[in-house]
Amino acid sequence: MQENVKGIKEAYIWGAAVYGLAALEYCKDKFKIVGFIDKRADLQFKEFCGLPVISPLSFLCHEDRNNRIAIIAVRYPAEVIQLAYESSDRSNISFYIFDAMLCKENPLLYQVKNGEICIPEYMDKHFLEWKEYSEHYSKLNPFILEMFRTALKWITKYEKDIEICELGCGSGQFANMLFDYGYKNYVGIDFSNQAIEFAKRANPHYVDRFICEDAFSYLRRDKKEENTLFFLFEVLEHMNRDIELFEMLPLGSTVIFSVPNFKSFNHIRTYENLETIKSRYQRLDIFEYLLLSASQQYANKCYHLVAAVKI
Repeated sequence: MQENVKGIKEAYIWGAAVYGLAALEYCKDKFKIVGFIDKRADLQFKEFCGLPVISPLSFLCHEDRNNRIAIIAVRYPAEVIQLAYESSDRSNISFYIFDAMLCKENPLLYQVKNGEICIPEYMDKHFLEWKEYSEHYSKLNPFILEMFRTALKWITKYEKDIEICELGCGSGQFANMLFDYGYKNYVGIDFSNQAIEFAKRANPHYVDRFICEDAFSYLRRDKKEENTLFFLFEVLEHMNRDIELFEMLPLGSTVIFSVPNFKSFNHIRTYENLETIKSRYQRLDIFEYLLLSASQQYANKCYHLVAAVKI
């Protein structure tokens, strides 16, 4: 992947240790790496791989920044971008993400634009590397399967021919469940070409129901009626423009969505509780809510499953 690094004089890798080392090896021919930024600076180490390690505070307080620099984030990039944006002089900072968490032999380096961490290339890689996305929904993580079953239970009051639109349909596993239960009037949208390919393979009799397109352009192009039922599973936490997306849904439409309370590599935000969700999405009248466990190992990791009407 060719990167546009024209004009960038030096770069810092935000995050040391194993992934920092992988980023250094991959990026050293593309950037002049001058050091690492890590919250453990001075506490655990002052240098790494022969380069200085500075704290985030030290970096943010550095005002004399006349040259363009790059920040290459290797862990929790949303936090990195948020912290770095607090810098009084960020006009000369370019943000990059280095992803090699699952497969160090197939890393991805890309520039962050408009604060969006998830891009099609990243999600294509994600779908290819995680085996669960190519499996039948019955073999899903039991916590995700419970989420799908609960959402399905919530829509039993609707006629089977209700128009359903799933934004961020992924590999089509929830769609597969809907088809099995008789809900055929469905369209699934995802900007990942790999996700759509998986979705078509999982639903060979409904390949025309899956469209590779970003949700915003699709909703501008295909105006939906108020009786449309929308689904968004694990989508909103990845988006900067989540509120704008809800604004595009028709008044009176029903939307069922899930959001997490825990951090992950590509989570721009987390949702602590129901009040957090209500405060952020004030144009939604919530009528169903369930807190679901997301991990057997970590009891505090949860998903919020929400059903609401756009008002």
